[in-house]
Amino acid sequence: MSNDDNQDRERDVRDRIGNFMKADERAEGKQAADEELQTLRLAVGRLDEVLADNAAEEQVQRKRAAEQEIQVLRAAAARLDRLLTAIARNEAIPELTRWFQTKNEMTK
Repeated sequence: MSNDDNQDRERDVRDRIGNFMKADERAEGKQAADEELQTLRLAVGRLDEVLADNAAEEQVQRKRAAEQEIQVLRAAAARLDRLLTAIARNEAIPELTRWFQTKNEMTK
């Protein structure tokens, strides 16, 4: 998820909370007491913190996954480089020999 998606999600949650508050005010036909408003403000503040923490953790997990993928790709590139170097030098390549033998056994 991108940062914009997280912000959109946060905005949607805030809007929904605001709509619930307005609907509740209309249904009761009175204004919320200062104490209730303070409680709601604290709840909204806590929700903002939770959403921000969640977005930060999500970003860390994406970064960690990307780093792992990069490591795997680098290892594969190094292996391919070794194989291509061996092919260019006309050297025996035990890995490919085993791979072809295994593949031939599977087709039999």
